[in-house]
Amino acid sequence: AVTALMLALAFAVMLASLNFQGYIQSGVFYISALAQYSAPGAPFDPVNGSFIVCLVPTICHVITIQILNQIIYRRIAKVLTEWENHRTETDFENSLILKRFLFEAFDCYISLFYLAFYELDIMKVRKELVALYTADCVRRLLTETALPGLMVLLTRKRWRAAQDALKSQLGEKKAISQAVEDSSLAEYEQFDDYLEMVIQFGYITMFASAFPLASALSLVYNLVEMRSDALKLTLAVRRPPPVRVSHIGTWALVLRAQALVAVITNLLMFAFASDQLQLWAPAWFTDSDSLQLGSGRWVVGLVVALEHTLLGGMLLILRLVADIPSQLRIQIQRKEYEAEQAFIKMKQDKRSQFSHKWRSSIAPKDK
Repeated sequence: AVTALMLALAFAVMLASLNFQGYIQSGVFYISALAQYSAPGAPFDPVNGSFIVCLVPTICHVITIQILNQIIYRRIAKVLTEWENHRTETDFENSLILKRFLFEAFDCYISLFYLAFYELDIMKVRKELVALYTADCVRRLLTETALPGLMVLLTRKRWRAAQDALKSQLGEKKAISQAVEDSSLAEYEQFDDYLEMVIQFGYITMFASAFPLASALSLVYNLVEMRSDALKLTLAVRRPPPVRVSHIGTWALVLRAQALVAVITNLLMFAFASDQLQLWAPAWFTDSDSLQLGSGRWVVGLVVALEHTLLGGMLLILRLVADIPSQLRIQIQRKEYEAEQAFIKMKQDKRSQFSHKWRSSIAPKDK
C-alpha cells in the first residue's frame, strides 16, 4: 500500500510536469488549470517563450524525483526490507536494490513511456529526454561534487579552529590527528552511485531511437564524473573499506533486464511513434502518412521478426561470451584440484603418523 501510494504520487507529479510543458493537449490526463501556463503568450510557452523559463517544469520535476527517491522512498524501502527479515546480508541488499530501482525507474521513465506509447510522439520524447537527462546530470554534479566540497571546506575550517584552540590550551604540537579529523566526514554510499549509473544506462538504451546522441553525451559526462567522484572520495567522504566480491550481483541482472526492454521499446518507437518506418517502407503508407489497408500485419510482422532476431542475438552473445575466459577457468579448476589433493595428502599423512604412534604405543617392549 505504501509503495502504491508513492507510485501514484510520482505519476501525479509526472502529469503535472507534462501539462505545464504543454505536452498533453487533450484526453483524460489533460489538466486545463496547469496546461494554461503553456498556452501561447504564457510563461511556459514552448514556441515563443524563453528557453530557460520553459525548463522550469522539468527542473522542478527532477528536484521532486530527487526528493521522492533520496529522502522519502529511500527510508521506506529500507524499513520494508528490514521487516522482511532476510537471512543474509546479500538477500537484504538484493531486495533493497529491486525496491529502489523499480521505484526510481518508474519515477524517471514514466513520462518518457507516456509520450512514446500513449501520445505516440517521438519529438516530444526527444525534448523531454534531453531536458530530463541534462537537468539530472547538472543536479548530480551539484549535489555530489559542489555541495559536498563546500561542506568539507566548512567542516575542515571548524576543525582547524578547534585544533588551534586546543593547541593554545594544551600546548601540544598536534592536538587533533588527521584520522580523527577524517572521522567527522560522511560515510561513502556506493549504492546511490550504482543506482545512478543504472538509471543513466536506461536513458541511453531504452530511448536510443529518440535521442541517439545521449550515449556520446554520457561518455563525456562520465569522464567528468570520474574526476568529481575522485574528488569526493579523497576529500568529502571517509575512505571506503575494501570489500572483495566476485561480481556486482543483482545490478548485472538489472542491466540485462534493461537491455531486453530496450529492444522492445526502440522497436515500438521505430514502428509506431515516429516516421522512421515510413522512410524505410514508404509503400506501406499513404500520402497522408497513414498505413494503407492491409499493411498493418506487415508492420507487426516486421516488429516481431526484428524483436526475435535482436533478442536471439543478445542471448547468443551471452551464451558464447563467458564471464570468465576458458583458459582462466581451467587454471582456476587446476588450482582448486591441486589444493584439494594437497589437503587429502595432508590428512593421509596425519592419519598414518597417528596410526604409527598408536601401534608403537601398544607394541610389546623387549626386555
